[in-house]
Amino acid sequence: MIKTPEQFLDVLIIANDENETFFKSASAIFLNAELKALFVRKQKEDKTGQFRYSVHESDFNLTGSLKNDKLAKLIQTKFDLIIDLSNDSELLNYFLHNIDSDLIIGKLVSINENSHDLFLEFGLNEESFLKNINIQLNKLNHGKQ
Repeated sequence: MIKTPEQFLDVLIIANDENETFFKSASAIFLNAELKALFVRKQKEDKTGQFRYSVHESDFNLTGSLKNDKLAKLIQTKFDLIIDLSNDSELLNYFLHNIDSDLIIGKLVSINENSHDLFLEFGLNEESFLKNINIQLNKLNHGKQ
């Protein structure tokens, strides 16, 4: 059964870059959720705070195994919802394929289509995509907007 935005408790947002504006907008829609964000970082050192996760090539050893403890804990977390905003990142795809989630929402015609449960029109920007997610989750749950 698909939940309304208020019913989600654990939400992960996967994006290529850190986007605090989108994160704050998402917290206004997913009122009861503990929101976490995962993005690619450019520098080797991880300086992210609580509920923020960043990945860099250096977080994996030579055999491709994850060696970052914070990211390893993230993979062990089960989410109610993952929102995938990423664009063709092998690092982010690793997490998208390895994190357990009840529902994964992604952009229509995304390169990760095979990983998504629900594809939605992206619109003009990430904010319009978020509004579309809100509308569609409500429609699918109760037929309301």
